[in-house]
Amino acid sequence: MRSQMLGETFDQAPRGTRRRVYLKYLALVVLALGVFWGVTVLGASKVVWQTDYAAAVEDAKRSNRPLLLDFWASWCPPCRLMDGRIFSSNEVAAVVHRDFVPVRIDLTNDDPESPQAAIARQFEVSAMPTLLVVDPVTEEILTRPKHADEDSTDAFIQFLEKAAKH
Repeated sequence: MRSQMLGETFDQAPRGTRRRVYLKYLALVVLALGVFWGVTVLGASKVVWQTDYAAAVEDAKRSNRPLLLDFWASWCPPCRLMDGRIFSSNEVAAVVHRDFVPVRIDLTNDDPESPQAAIARQFEVSAMPTLLVVDPVTEEILTRPKHADEDSTDAFIQFLEKAAKH
């Protein structure tokens, strides 16, 4: 039967075959919606991110705290997952606000001439999400989390506490 179907169009396929194909497509759509829903409802970031890099650098210099840069995009599922799994934690937000000046560099817009793209080039960001701890005076990268640091809120808090001592 399969060899007969190779030369047929979809409309000419037996009814049971068409139904299976429709069900597979429906399952894929439901799966995609479930993943999207799961990523979006995990939780919103409780970190209050600054978006003006220059102002954040001045704030960090005045407060003698390093910058925590989050290179992010709204279309980036891992970025949204970080918001939902890590940055939605009250404990993480408390450590971030106590020890860092948090700055979100939004790369949703693909404009290579944007100020955000210039900052991404300055720090050689090639993927998202990218998190960096940066000295506000020298603008040198002090450290960045490893993947294991992003696995849980406890691991991320440990990373932040170590990073704050640089």
